[in-house]
This record gives sequence, structure tokens and C-alpha cells, in this order.
Amino acid sequence: MTYTAKPYLDTRRSRPDGTHSLKIAIRYRRDARYIPLNIYLTKNQWNAILCTVTNHPRKAALNAHINRQLLSIRMLLLELREDETLPNWTLLEVTQYIMRKLNYIVEEKDGAFYVWFKKFIEVKKARTKELYEHTLSRIEAFDKRTQKLTFEAINRDWLERFDVFLAETSPARNARNIHLRNIRAVFNYAIDNDATTAYPFRRFKIKGEPTRKRALTVDELRAIFNAEGLSPRLERYRNAFMLIFCLCGINVVDLCNLSEFVHGRIEYKRAKTGRLYDIKVEPEAERLFSLLQGKTHLLYPLDTYVNYRDYAKRLNIGIKEVCELLGIQPITTYWARHTWATIAYQIGIPKDTIAEALGHGRSSVTDIYISTDTLRIDAANRKVLDYVFYNKV
Repeated sequence: MTYTAKPYLDTRRSRPDGTHSLKIAIRYRRDARYIPLNIYLTKNQWNAILCTVTNHPRKAALNAHINRQLLSIRMLLLELREDETLPNWTLLEVTQYIMRKLNYIVEEKDGAFYVWFKKFIEVKKARTKELYEHTLSRIEAFDKRTQKLTFEAINRDWLERFDVFLAETSPARNARNIHLRNIRAVFNYAIDNDATTAYPFRRFKIKGEPTRKRALTVDELRAIFNAEGLSPRLERYRNAFMLIFCLCGINVVDLCNLSEFVHGRIEYKRAKTGRLYDIKVEPEAERLFSLLQGKTHLLYPLDTYVNYRDYAKRLNIGIKEVCELLGIQPITTYWARHTWATIAYQIGIPKDTIAEALGHGRSSVTDIYISTDTLRIDAANRKVLDYVFYNKV
């Protein structure tokens, strides 16, 4: 598969006068990036088959300009392929390189970065929007000119200084990377919308560090499950942690929002990803549901707490108290998810089944049409519970 360059009339968005932007599409595999030509045409002024301008008073001059740009781009792609640079670059990096070589400049207004940042988060879901707004608040604390920043102003030096600033209050490398990735996402969004050609992340690399494992040993897990003499408050929190584990590591927000059983199963859409889940309620989970049942909800938290976040915070505090009593390292509810996956792998459950149970993957167009094999997931969860509760392998 090679890179291709071809003129493309972008009819996804139209200008107030009804014209559309003509671009050069750089394609590789199924991905594409676009270089605007600052030519605007109506649909009947573009022949998509012949890739030529028609029915336009300046069609000869426009076609000549398009052909010159297209030839230059194809020559640059050929040069990159010949010196073996191409395989080491992403499509975005290739496109940015070509735009610089062609001296392509997008005139930026003061505040362009801030404006596009706000546009980008407008359509995000509540929790995601909060994360991006937090990034914006950190940028504002670092740079008093935030509302006047251009994309060009956010260069490698700016990012390095911002990273140092973040380290003062957030020493964890991966935590800082969340803000840097959020900034990169806004750059990519602006580039896709022809708002800038700047891209500092070609030179500024976001390097992560290995995430510490968050899985309990089976003995530690059993100690939590079998703990006796707990106060009613801690016993409820322990039971909630057990239920999370018994439901393949369900997230707290989704646990709180469960509304009913459907033929002995729970069906829900995961709040974080929108992915549909269908999990069998095994006898161990059924018992825990009865211990944690609510009056107006399937479970009690939303009958008692302000919202799921308030409950999640108190649940994590409670689980840490249980661990302290047992001499186990402090954990959070997310450990239940990691521990389920780790134990499943240790007892021989295939990685693809584990991934499907956790809701990972399934990102390609083909995967959308492949229904989840609930029987495989049911069998995997039953095998994990048999091992943990009854030491059956």
C-alpha cells in the first residue's frame, strides 16, 4: 500500500455562499489528511471523475494551479519514499511536512487556539468535557495569554515549559500526559478543519511510563471477600466491591445506574464509551444484589448518595479501610476490574475473550457487525468465579 494524492471537493461542509473547499487528499490505507488549496467551488463546478474544474469562468487557470500543486505533492511523496523516510512517519506528519515544503500558510487570528479548544469540547459528553475543561484551566494558570494564544505560539518550547509547570503539582508522568494529549487532540481537530498547519507534536513526543499493576492476588481477593467482623458500613462497601468483580469489573457509574434484570441478565450502555453490555447474573452476584437492593433503584447508592461520584468516593474510602484492617495495600474499585482480567488470564481464558468481557477493542467497521459472543463471556466469568469462590480450576 502506497501514499496517494488526489484532488477532493469537501462537500461535508459548505460556506455561506454555497461553495465547498477543494483540497488535495493524501491517503494511506483507510486514513486520509487534507491540504486545502484555497479554491472554493459549487458541486456543479467540479467533475469528481476527471478531477477537473468545469463551468467556472477561471477553470483553465484553476486547473493549471491544481495540477502544479498535485505534481509537487506527488514528487515530495516520491522523495520521501526513496530516502526511506516515509515508513517512519505518520500520515499527519507526512502531510505537515508537505505543507511546510509548499510554504502553505494559514493566517491565524489571536485567540485561535482558545476558540478551537472551546469548539472541540462543546460536543463532548459531560465527563470528557470536564477533563478538557480541567486541561484548559491548567493552561490558563500557566499562560495568562491563553485567550489570545495562536496555534503557532504553542511550539515545542511552550509545551516543554508547560510540562515543567504541570510537574510542580502533578509529578506522575502519565497524569501530565492526559493534558498534553488533550492539547494534541485539539490541534488535530483544528488541522482537520483547515484552521492551522502548525503541529508541534512532530518534535515534542509524549512519552508515558509503565502503569503500575493494579491487580490483587487471588489470596488477597479471597481475604477481602471472606473478611468477618466488619461494621455494617464497611460490609456494604465490601459487598459492592465483590459485585463489581462478579460483573466482570463493571464501572461504578454503570453499577449505580442499573435499572432491572432481563431474563437473569443485566443489559446496559457503558457511560464512558456508549458500548452495549450484556452480562449474566450468576448466583454469587444475585445474592449481592439482594444485599444491596435499593427502594427506587435496583441498587441503593442513588437512593442514599447525592450522585454516583459521591458514592464512588466514599466506596473507595471504605474499601481502603477494609484493606487496612486486613493488612493489604490500599486499593480502589478499579482494582476489581484489573484483578478479574488478571485472574482470567492466569486460569487460561483467551485474551480476546477477556478483552471482549472488558469491552476493549471492537473499533473497526467490521467489528461493528460482529455480535458479542455472550456465551463465551458467560463461561469465562463462571470459570473465574468458580476459581475465586471455590478454588475450582
